[in-house]
Amino acid sequence: MEIRKIFGKRRLGIIFLLWFVNCFCFYKSYDSIEKAEIKNYYDKQKEYVLLYEAGIQEVIDASETILESDLLKNSSAFVENNLLKTRYDFIQLKKIPVSTTNTFGFMKAYEYSLGIFFCMASVLVIVSSFADEKKNDFFLILHASKNGRYNLVIRRFLILLLSCAFIVFLYETSTYAISAGIFHDSLGDYLKPVQSMPEFGQCILHINLFEMLILYILADIIIVMLFCMLFWMLTEIIFKKNIIILCFFGICALELLLYNIIRNQSVFNILKYFNIFAVFNLKEYLSTYSNYGIFNLITETSAIISAFSVISILLLLILLILKYNKSDTVGKQPKIVLTVQQFIYKVKGDILSRLPLVL
Repeated sequence: MEIRKIFGKRRLGIIFLLWFVNCFCFYKSYDSIEKAEIKNYYDKQKEYVLLYEAGIQEVIDASETILESDLLKNSSAFVENNLLKTRYDFIQLKKIPVSTTNTFGFMKAYEYSLGIFFCMASVLVIVSSFADEKKNDFFLILHASKNGRYNLVIRRFLILLLSCAFIVFLYETSTYAISAGIFHDSLGDYLKPVQSMPEFGQCILHINLFEMLILYILADIIIVMLFCMLFWMLTEIIFKKNIIILCFFGICALELLLYNIIRNQSVFNILKYFNIFAVFNLKEYLSTYSNYGIFNLITETSAIISAFSVISILLLLILLILKYNKSDTVGKQPKIVLTVQQFIYKVKGDILSRLPLVL
């Protein structure tokens, strides 16, 4: 019954329309690429493969030079541990046998950035159905029972998670399939190490391209789920759609500002990496070499961001359960939300009152 209400014909139509538009946009972006560009890419890849070991050795030598010099005397333990980890990781990278690949389509699908926005829009269509049900009497009947409220939020979370996984899988596989078809990729080359492609030259994961695609699907599920859980939380504490959208974009704008202005070496860099836009760039962190230190512990930045994402999703789920379990909050908004709404309406009224009347 719950699934039928969420996946009505209209919503399913919107979801598949967005998927079709995404496929069309991707196809039109790359169907006119000239053969000269493809040849140039493969020429650069051949050069990259020939110089791969030398480039890795340069990083190892640079790390060892700094470790053996006097430059570390006044440095923190973090700097030394980071250099030790860098040296170890690149020694392991040097052992990976790289070779040329016929995977130009994989590279183009990897570069395509619109897909995640279409994915997010598709899942937000499902989240919006949760807010629409508040207008039904059935919603209030369910909220009359504590077990009904608890079961409702858990059931919706599972539906959202499975829907998100299916939609992301559909988008990612169709994009890579179209790209592989356009550029005649050799699917056997998808079993070669990711480091065989210049785009993943400093990725420390010992996996092949096919496994990287699976990892990208999981990363996109995390990204979309976090944004949609945040939007769902807002729909539960705010009833007016325009205020929900305003708050959602306000939070995103603040997070984007912090992500861009805080430097990697700043003492406030925790606000840069524990950030929804760091999550949004999770695939980039998976593809490149980047470390993050907590006290003297050094680990990959992608691992920190992934942990933050999963914890944030679970925290939002707990907050939703607590919100649903408070029977006295049904149909009511928190005081802080009402205060913000009144402030917005006051500012809006002041602006409109100063505008000249048009006869």
